[in-house]
Amino acid sequence: AKVREIRAKGAPVIALLPGSRKHVVQSILPDQLQVARRIAERFPHAYFGVSVAGPNVAPIVAATVRSSQVRSEMFPSHRADLIEAADLVLVASGTTALEVAFRERPMIVMYQSSPLFYNLIARWMIRTPFLSLPNILAGEEIVPEFMPYYRSTEPIAAKAIELLENPQLRSEMTEKLAGIVAPLRGPSAARNASEMLIELVDRHP
Repeated sequence: AKVREIRAKGAPVIALLPGSRKHVVQSILPDQLQVARRIAERFPHAYFGVSVAGPNVAPIVAATVRSSQVRSEMFPSHRADLIEAADLVLVASGTTALEVAFRERPMIVMYQSSPLFYNLIARWMIRTPFLSLPNILAGEEIVPEFMPYYRSTEPIAAKAIELLENPQLRSEMTEKLAGIVAPLRGPSAARNASEMLIELVDRHP
């Protein structure tokens, strides 16, 4: 019932999931709202729901949403329903991206770290071509990832609009997400998850 209620508020439905850590919310949510503004220019009837992961980030989310002047609704609860209702999810990198994958919703993963830190240190330590968990599990880029940093939100907005304009692209992404989460369902889920983790460690020591 809640999913239907959300979907009745506009189309397309875009969920913004900026994470649960204060510094991540502070860096990612303003950019997600910039992308939302560009989407709203293309889709005037779009509906934006912003997930509030907990009381520790609620004031930051509220202030950021208010200053953005993007018409959106905050969701301190019902995050699962917001994800289920979404035509597209803008999600901060982390375990939440796996939750979105588990619900088989099209997504764009974002993360903004320091370019200096990445170029001096992190890029020498990273042994995988992909950084978001859905793509690491898949071994290929099935969801667009803009990380470990990006210089502009324009390419992110362009990709979001492309996905929203093309149901076939979203359908293909959904099918691939269903494939990577299938082993995590059913009676053998725990064993399959363990095997996937071992395979990931072997693949990316």
